[in-house]
Amino acid sequence: MNRTGVVTVGIDGSPGSALALEWAAAESVLRQAKLRVVHAWHTPYGATPLSLTAELYELLEGSANEVLDDACDASTAMVGGPVERILDDRPAVDALLHAAATSDLLVVGSRGRGGFVGMLLGSVSSVLSHHCSCPLVIVPTPDAPTD
Repeated sequence: MNRTGVVTVGIDGSPGSALALEWAAAESVLRQAKLRVVHAWHTPYGATPLSLTAELYELLEGSANEVLDDACDASTAMVGGPVERILDDRPAVDALLHAAATSDLLVVGSRGRGGFVGMLLGSVSSVLSHHCSCPLVIVPTPDAPTD
């Protein structure tokens, strides 16, 4: 296996991704690896080219940038230096699999912003567990149901 010296973490602004970010930052320090923070965003389902104005696109992209900026600010403090920042406008699975291709480790939370609160594993982490090209850590959410 080729070592890249990169620990990648996927974030979405949820409490679960904040835990994943903390875990990934600590791991990158232990490994003396670069931390890569990835936030995937996409236009709302059902949006058509006619309904998606340049203003709306910029608003959505700006909101995604704010989420990524907050995560990068927090992780920079945790690792004591700069982090690699990736804002990707593809679906989360696609963006994270792409980033994982050049990573030693991919870290995600067990559940993000999806609507199925009772699930132990979200759809993104579930798909990644089957298709990731590097080792994957899924950080559990403390309040996840145990039965």
